[in-house]
Amino acid sequence: MNFQDHCKELTRQTKLVISHPQLIQKIYYVYKRQGIQGLAQKIRERIIDRPNVEYMRWWKLQTPHNFRDSAITAMNSWSYKPKISIVMPTYNSVPLYLKLAITSVLNQVYPNWELCIFDDGSNLAYIRDMLEVFAKSDCRIKIAFSDVSQGIANATNRAIDMASGDFIGFLDHDDELTEDALWYVVKELQEKSWDIVYSDEDKIDFDGTFTEPFFKPDWSPEYLLSCNYITHFLIVRRALGDKVGWLREGFDGAQDYDLILRLSELSDKICHVPRILYHWRRSQSSTAGSSLAKPYAYEAGKRALAEAMLRRGINANINLAPNLWGHYQVHLEPHNLTVTIILDVSSSPFDMRRIIPWIEQLSINRFEIIIIGHEVEDINLTSVVYVRPHSSWTTNQNYAANIATGEILIFLDPNTKPTERSMDQLVSWALQSDIAGVGPKIVMNNRVVQAGLVLGLNGLLDSALRGWPQNSTTYFGVLQDLHNVSVISDKVFVTRKKLFQQFNGFDSHFTDAQLAVADYCLRAVSNHYRIVYHPVTVHYNPQHNVLNFQLNISDVSYFYTKWTKYIQNDPYYNPNLSRSKRGYMLCSRVGGFYNSVLHK
Repeated sequence: MNFQDHCKELTRQTKLVISHPQLIQKIYYVYKRQGIQGLAQKIRERIIDRPNVEYMRWWKLQTPHNFRDSAITAMNSWSYKPKISIVMPTYNSVPLYLKLAITSVLNQVYPNWELCIFDDGSNLAYIRDMLEVFAKSDCRIKIAFSDVSQGIANATNRAIDMASGDFIGFLDHDDELTEDALWYVVKELQEKSWDIVYSDEDKIDFDGTFTEPFFKPDWSPEYLLSCNYITHFLIVRRALGDKVGWLREGFDGAQDYDLILRLSELSDKICHVPRILYHWRRSQSSTAGSSLAKPYAYEAGKRALAEAMLRRGINANINLAPNLWGHYQVHLEPHNLTVTIILDVSSSPFDMRRIIPWIEQLSINRFEIIIIGHEVEDINLTSVVYVRPHSSWTTNQNYAANIATGEILIFLDPNTKPTERSMDQLVSWALQSDIAGVGPKIVMNNRVVQAGLVLGLNGLLDSALRGWPQNSTTYFGVLQDLHNVSVISDKVFVTRKKLFQQFNGFDSHFTDAQLAVADYCLRAVSNHYRIVYHPVTVHYNPQHNVLNFQLNISDVSYFYTKWTKYIQNDPYYNPNLSRSKRGYMLCSRVGGFYNSVLHK
């Protein structure tokens, strides 16, 4: 993006602020909570780091002009063409936005749909007139009216009662679907009997331009515990929704979050379509327009999440994430068990004083330390075992893990310095039955070094967040959110000993620590376990170069051959994001996902 484009974008954003007073309120609120540096960062993110001009150019090139004809031809070979019922509750809708929302359904390439609109007691006469005109124009549009408003959950459920489709899709009365939305959903249903399908989304700005694309990961259960990252576009199999009773009253503003939490407890047949299929409109009354629009929604989301943890039998405290509206922090209660900390000091000098303070702060009072290498002076801790180093890193770690008495293994780089209570949460999450490994945010000089790793980024693997300020909320707050990744850092790696033995430890073929940990993670993922990034902070000694990936050629070749599928398509990093640039940047390749799907 050149200087002229930056100036144009700055002018556009300035006009938006002047014409929409609620944006001024939002700017003041950011300044009040995050200070001038936080406000400056937000401005940079909005105008420079994620420029609207670049995205608009990218968006216009995504769907070729002949898409409709090609899509219709492809549909002729489909054996499964379910009816999809789009449900839309309305209440005192803006006429133009309501018309655009309904028209976006009428424009769908996939024809087997119905639109079920339930008006929740609007007191504006033109709403009924407009809906009746649309219903008469197309028999696939069903409408019903309430005399009094009973809330969005009730109105949505009443719309679902009108539906006759095999799947239910959700559309707000001022948002829009892309013309290919249903086509892509049904295309995925040809491949597998999915119960839930969701897509990427963006926002419609106040001036009608598309902005803030959210390119999501594939199904990420732990990410859903930090925020409702699924949101739009959501399609649910009718039979599954009937089982949970659809939307519950009492969660207005977070009714969709409560729904997906309950749905995902009954089915893991969840499909992600990595394509923008939904445009979420900014408005004065929507959270897309301002995080201040519906403060009650965040409390409702907190209650929905707390109930979900209770249903799952997980003892947790739920807090609103600071400076990140609509996001949550789930703190698990510590367990009374034995933890083994494995430190390899064989190749570098080590100051035990860096480690002792946080060990003394552990809520877990039963632990042992296995030190690989020379004895450490001035240590007053009990339960310390010294191990003579062997020929390679993997051999050392495997031997130490084998003699460990702890139920949890913490492989810790001696140059790290965990923050207070950070290890408690890593241990608690590692104890969850479906989780095979947990790692933290590693920072150096207040900048991110590693926060989960992306396969295929800058070659073999890299951290997409490397170089970001450690408290950044860029890209929808992903750095501050618990979420799933394919691989985590070797600097701090937490796993259960039972699983470590089940997977026969680290593969002794590897001489490189990071590739050995990455291989372990992928063996776990391929066996249906999950790897988790936790946003607690661990500091790295700036005197040591953690960024220096000097990988053995033999290790690289072996790793690439073994895990080609994941390197070419990391499920937790959207294919529309660049593999040659860090920072969740747009992929310069245009139409790649479209072409790969349409011409399969």
